[in-house]
Amino acid sequence: MLKNPIVGTVPDFRSTTVAERIADPLAPEAKNYAVATKADIVHRIQDIPIQLADVHAPVSDGATAVLNHDDFENFRKKYPNAVEQLKQRIETQGAYVLVRLKGLTAREQESLGEALPYLLAHRTVRLNDPNLPLLILSGAFDPDPDTFDEPAFLAAGVTALETAVGILRRIEGRILDYRTVREKCAQCLKSLEEIALEWSTTLKGIDNALAEKRHDLVTARWLLEEENARVTGINRRRLDILQNHVPFVVYARPRRASITLDGTPRLKLRGLWSAPVPACLRRDQDAPEDLEAMFRHLRSMPLAWFPELKKLLDQLQRPEKITEIFTAAKAVAAVLSRETASGDRAPSLEKTAGFVIGASAAKQVVAAYEKTADARRRITADLDLKVLEELSWKNLKEEGERTLSVNDLLRGSSSRSRTVRAAVQHLEALENVAACFSVQTGRVPPSIRLLWAQKISQFDSPVDLRRLSVLPRWGDLSLELRRDLQSLGDWLFAQINPSEPEAVAFMNDVVRVAVLTASHAPVDQIVSGHAPAPAAGRIGDRLSLVVDKGLVRIGMQVSLEAGAGATVRGIVEDMSGPEVRVRVTDSDTASFTIAAGAKARFL
Repeated sequence: MLKNPIVGTVPDFRSTTVAERIADPLAPEAKNYAVATKADIVHRIQDIPIQLADVHAPVSDGATAVLNHDDFENFRKKYPNAVEQLKQRIETQGAYVLVRLKGLTAREQESLGEALPYLLAHRTVRLNDPNLPLLILSGAFDPDPDTFDEPAFLAAGVTALETAVGILRRIEGRILDYRTVREKCAQCLKSLEEIALEWSTTLKGIDNALAEKRHDLVTARWLLEEENARVTGINRRRLDILQNHVPFVVYARPRRASITLDGTPRLKLRGLWSAPVPACLRRDQDAPEDLEAMFRHLRSMPLAWFPELKKLLDQLQRPEKITEIFTAAKAVAAVLSRETASGDRAPSLEKTAGFVIGASAAKQVVAAYEKTADARRRITADLDLKVLEELSWKNLKEEGERTLSVNDLLRGSSSRSRTVRAAVQHLEALENVAACFSVQTGRVPPSIRLLWAQKISQFDSPVDLRRLSVLPRWGDLSLELRRDLQSLGDWLFAQINPSEPEAVAFMNDVVRVAVLTASHAPVDQIVSGHAPAPAAGRIGDRLSLVVDKGLVRIGMQVSLEAGAGATVRGIVEDMSGPEVRVRVTDSDTASFTIAAGAKARFL
């Protein structure tokens, strides 16, 4: 369709405004926007906190070579004829020298020879140049076409955008390099963490082995001191007999044989043997502190563990009496549970007791018993008394055996003295027999007790002690001593329900603690400390030490590291908070010097 239907007719008026007639052409504007976008991209890239010193990117079209001044001097020296030929095409823009190669004829290109590939290879610059965005914005790298042709301007704009895309590709590669480095660093960090964990596990194993050796050394020292005291006493008595009761000595030569000697073998009678358990029950035997702690634990255990105590529920011949015990137990358990949750309850006897048996950190006996007691208290506190009131006497009794503890029976039966007296007598019998077992273990030779302590100490795996023949050198003991120890152990294990694994484990711990206390082996974690300041002295001087871990008592032995590999030993005489005063009783040297931070072991 023609713009004017009548050819040659020109209307005599204008509908285009002056502003439209003087507006900038669209093609140059598009080219300028492309160059401005390229400059803005470079400016924003330079604001990114990445290393750009070694990143070279193209900034000019394919017909412009970009060289810095050093590269251009090298080019001038190497190709002086090419410089002379191109001197009209060479421009200096800031830190760069630009060589315009557009419009070269084939003859001119041939005359340049190797200089032309050299120039075409130099089209990139380092992106860390702070003046680069201004140079790009000035159009130095993207000049306007020589002809005022819209396609030429649009082509120049497209070329500028293509170089901008090339710059972004280079930055994308650099970011990919950063990502690769980060991944490698993460892998390296993971490997280092695995190595650190492996080292930590190894060091922990070494620490445990060292603690076990220290434990064995402490036990050996105690047993050696005991044996030395025994031998010294024997020698003193022998010397006293020789000096005060032997007026003369007669030497007699034994005969080689006697023809009148009766060689008939006869059984050697050892005299009457009395059962050890009744003898223990007839006297009140003081139990060591650690055994007392074990029996404080016993009172928190369920009645189902102990057949004799479980039978005491049969004396409560009416459901109301058993319900009264449940009511009292629920009230006490609720109070103790609230105190435990709020943290107001004082440390329990179980936690302050001085024993830790077994090597497995997850199954430490004290923690296990404490958790068991807390769990049972929560179960008791949540009892629904209304449901219990609907149960029959037989069902109430069975529930009481599973739920009620020894303490619950003693509290709830306060008005029934016969039940309380029977429970207390049974508990005292258990404690007396365990104490007798510890005393009888003290009759075992120290060298054998040392082997026992090493086998069942806190650093070794649990051992089933229902048969004491599993202990080292059991056969070396006398028949009477083996019979006494096994009889006492059998009686202790007979007082618990063998179908309850936890009850069997508890009685195993009782026997282990009895053996360890008889062997003078520390049944708690080894107490450690250090010297807060350097010190020097002699035997008889007093030292101040700081306790790092554990509970210290007056009279405890102390082993302290001194200079030159020497060892200082002493006794705790006084304490105040974490600081203790130690009197030096022995030293490897006449005088000693202790450095600040020297390790101390309380035995």
